[in-house]
Amino acid sequence: MRDKILKNELEIAVASGDWESLRKMACKLEKETAKLEVEEKEKFYTSTSLSSEVGEETILVTGAAGFIGSHLVERLLKEGYRVIGLDVIDLGGKGDLKPFSEKLLQNYIYDQDIKRQNVERSLGHSRYRFYENVDVRDDEVLEKVFRENRIDQVVHMAALAGVRDSFKAPQLYLEIDEKGAERMLAMALKFQIKYFLYASSSSIYGGVKDNRPSKEEDIPNPQAPYPAAKVGAEIWAHTYHNMAEELIRSGKRDRDKPLWVCGLRFFTVYGRRGRRDMALRKFVELMARGEPIPIYGDGCQSRNFTHINDIVEGIVRALRNPCPDEIFNLGGGETTRLNDAIELLEGYLGKKAIRDYQPPQLGDVHASLADTSKAERMLSYRPAISIEEGIRDLCRWYQMWAPFKEAYQRYQQLRDKGDGYTKADLQEALSLRDEMERLTNVKEDDSEYLVACHYLACTYRLIANICDCL
Repeated sequence: MRDKILKNELEIAVASGDWESLRKMACKLEKETAKLEVEEKEKFYTSTSLSSEVGEETILVTGAAGFIGSHLVERLLKEGYRVIGLDVIDLGGKGDLKPFSEKLLQNYIYDQDIKRQNVERSLGHSRYRFYENVDVRDDEVLEKVFRENRIDQVVHMAALAGVRDSFKAPQLYLEIDEKGAERMLAMALKFQIKYFLYASSSSIYGGVKDNRPSKEEDIPNPQAPYPAAKVGAEIWAHTYHNMAEELIRSGKRDRDKPLWVCGLRFFTVYGRRGRRDMALRKFVELMARGEPIPIYGDGCQSRNFTHINDIVEGIVRALRNPCPDEIFNLGGGETTRLNDAIELLEGYLGKKAIRDYQPPQLGDVHASLADTSKAERMLSYRPAISIEEGIRDLCRWYQMWAPFKEAYQRYQQLRDKGDGYTKADLQEALSLRDEMERLTNVKEDDSEYLVACHYLACTYRLIANICDCL
């Protein structure tokens, strides 16, 4: 890094106890590192698209700080698109949702730290603009976003996930997953967006019927509030498409301004940066700590596990192949029993799982399997990552991310102490600086490197703040 001379001066200031010089050096290093962070993001998201037209397209992504949404933002930036991101991040801070959300605030689904780290991967890039704490049900704020940006397409990912948790607060799921989708569709209609993609779920099928894969034309059979809300969102999308067509027929909307809609039913998505409530992600963390993993049922239930990269590829293909009013299954190429997936985790982690078998939970289905022939035919979608390759990648990511998580927690604890800093705190901050620097050298996942760069800059700023107190 270019700040080697400054680092040497920093070490001299530490050794001499010259707090003023140390503060100045830390400030310089914070600025240098922050500049490097922005430069690295510009390199990482250099457009790989051969089309000069892509760079003129602006895509709005809701739920941009979430698991799938953040991966999609990264891919779209690499493709050369301009991207607008929206996310609430702090669901518990929304006043009208508190009566419902308090039941879920202890759940791992919406961990604010993870979501903020997801945002930091792309924030500051010249083709990315992020709006924080934008509720997709808030017409006034949404109108502001649409008026401030020339938006060509919308990918609506914002939703409250979790079949099991939806039993605890069904009205909350109705508010966010169905009403939120309807409000976004209303904005798309008003601002004459031509193409609206939205996330749906395989859970609307209610599991495999007669041992055959689920097809898009199957009648929905939701077993919980979450898939019921997703069915509602699908119906609203179809309705708004028809409304736009009726406005065109009546001469109240230009013929070249249809509202095309496309729903994508995801099958058991997993991978790097997955939510902590997701089975494979949760199992990896518990197994790494030597703790029991909860298995609801006998473990013979099967899932069409789909790696995050395949899901994002499917979304991008749907963007490139606009459809007037369609729904597609996006699933992996095979089904895997839960017990078999756990055996793969054991092999890659080198640890034996402590299996804690428990009764099945409400809303669980015995099997899920996607018929992706329609997506293959119309989108040229073919999942490329096997369950073996995907689980290996998940384990490698966690082994790299776990020390970063510990370093970040140390940073939070120091940052939150306020003004009562001591020399011992300074030594802890310097030690933390060394750990953050080590983590920036890990290049297995460049987006993790970008987050480590950001917190390295934050750590230098923290060192400067501590010196102000000494």
